[in-house]
Amino acid sequence: MGQFYDEEKIKAMENSAATPADPTSGTSPPAGKFYDEAKLSAMEAGSTPTASRTQNLARFALIALLVIAGIGLIWWKITHNPDTMIVDINHASAEQLSYLPGIGEARAKDIIKHRPYQTIEDLKKVSGIGEKTFEKLKSRVKVE
Repeated sequence: MGQFYDEEKIKAMENSAATPADPTSGTSPPAGKFYDEAKLSAMEAGSTPTASRTQNLARFALIALLVIAGIGLIWWKITHNPDTMIVDINHASAEQLSYLPGIGEARAKDIIKHRPYQTIEDLKKVSGIGEKTFEKLKSRVKVE
């Protein structure tokens, strides 16, 4: 970005006048100057200390929001994915139970008929659920 002031005019004015205070910052530029060169350099570069802090805060807030949203999406996918969801056998619907490995619609209805369950091992009392089927689904069921 180029300069947005005439340096020669400012130097001529500085040589002929007293130094006024900077009304925007509440501070005065260095003695004999009408402007603070550090502030002008920052403005020419396209940033000011206040703007860069605000931009950094906005970037941080955006990144934090994206991270939180990402974690929430992952959690939702894990808990609502039929292939990984953990099912409470005392409260699940027949459809939810049918997502369990080795359990179809008929067996899901049998599970519902034998409610309530005290432990997940009680599933072995349901017709068609033997040791092999129970081993497949025991990590995906709970009793509450």
